[in-house]
Amino acid sequence: MYRIFTMAVILQVIIFCFSCSVFASASEVAWTYGETNGPTQWRNSYPICGLTSQSPINLPDTEDMIFDPSLKPFQFSGFINPQDYKLKVLNNGHTVKVSVEEGNLMVEGGGLPGRYKTAQFHFHWGRDNTQGSEHLYSGTRYPMELHVVNYNEKYGNLSNAASQAGDGLAVLGFFFVPNGNTDNSALTTLLNKFNDVKTKGSMTELTGFNIGFMLPLSSGNADRFYRYSGSLTTPPCFESVVWTIFENTIPISDSQLGMFRMLQEDDTPNSDHVIVDNFRPVQALNGRQVRKSFASSASGLQISFLALFLVLSRLL
Repeated sequence: MYRIFTMAVILQVIIFCFSCSVFASASEVAWTYGETNGPTQWRNSYPICGLTSQSPINLPDTEDMIFDPSLKPFQFSGFINPQDYKLKVLNNGHTVKVSVEEGNLMVEGGGLPGRYKTAQFHFHWGRDNTQGSEHLYSGTRYPMELHVVNYNEKYGNLSNAASQAGDGLAVLGFFFVPNGNTDNSALTTLLNKFNDVKTKGSMTELTGFNIGFMLPLSSGNADRFYRYSGSLTTPPCFESVVWTIFENTIPISDSQLGMFRMLQEDDTPNSDHVIVDNFRPVQALNGRQVRKSFASSASGLQISFLALFLVLSRLL
């Protein structure tokens, strides 16, 4: 047992030394979401992708999660005023990524093991509304998922923090739900830039975009979230992520989802090689626990039935 543990540690060190140099340019490495160099083969070039604390996962039903009273409310600072930060949009061939170039967007509380600085956010989506999200909730997959990537400020920057097991990164996940023909106005400024980043490698500045307006953090449900320890969902798959998936979802219209599906995975103008199904299959929990920030309570429907039962009992 000791020898196995020692070899595992040595392997992690070797992988760390190799992978930390490639994290910043991971989008240039030949990995895909397809059959060639796809998720089932990532571990061949990035051994960490084959370890036991990988993401995403299938989140169990809330009744099967453990209530953790230490998961207190989050505290967000710097998100509301777009004039306080500078953003840049990049199509990297795998997703559309929005990087925080300037500004201090901070996340703390929520049971996080430190204070975290927001580095970027990006999206995962499907070719239709039946798939797209990386995480599942009780077997259900959503058409799109947003990841807000934050690094522990004690490590100085994203590259240093990415390989720090346990507390390096804190990623906030949000599911999108289709809203028919009703656009989400919080996404308009970002989507208006998609023509400028249609092809792989294209980049543009994003001004006037309110990140706080996009996130559903002021509706009263911001304190309801799920927590587990996992990894990056793309190579090199560092197991350094404190994952938070919020219960509250983000609405999006069908036409807005369609704009994501027109972004290209290559740099050939007007090609039909579009970015779709850019999600990693769910990974095994391998004994990990998924916690929740709220105690279970009877739903309104359950309460109504209980009330009806009591009334009928008295009448009978």
